[in-house]
Amino acid sequence: MTRTGLITFHFAHHYGAQLQAYATMRAIQDLGHDCDIIDFRLPHTTRTNQLFKRSGSVRDAASDAHTALHYAAFKARFDRFEAFVSQQMKLSPRRYTSFAKLRDDPPAYDVYVAGSDQIWNPYIYADKQFEPAFLLDFVQTGRRIAYAPS
Repeated sequence: MTRTGLITFHFAHHYGAQLQAYATMRAIQDLGHDCDIIDFRLPHTTRTNQLFKRSGSVRDAASDAHTALHYAAFKARFDRFEAFVSQQMKLSPRRYTSFAKLRDDPPAYDVYVAGSDQIWNPYIYADKQFEPAFLLDFVQTGRRIAYAPS
């Protein structure tokens, strides 16, 4: 059985991002391959998942006040997203929080798949640069596949 590592946005508290990650993982599995989602989470993108922003900006303070007023609903939604990832997605054994950590100790798979979603959109990253992890620059050996990146 071919071991496949999928790198995509899987951790966003956004229905579209999580469903595309899950569907891509399941499609690869349905083709008869073992598939892990490489647990790559950048700190500046995971901060958007937090219930309270705590940044000190007026916009974030307003958002935090709104969250506090509707805490039960926001907390239930937060918990659903976290549970979906932990219960439905098969994640790599190791979590990577930077490209350097991924490059220095890459996970071992026969095939690496990058995609889908906005992984090649430089404007969603803090520095407006392409993220080399989603270009599979950490792969030392194995087949590289891009699936519907945009």
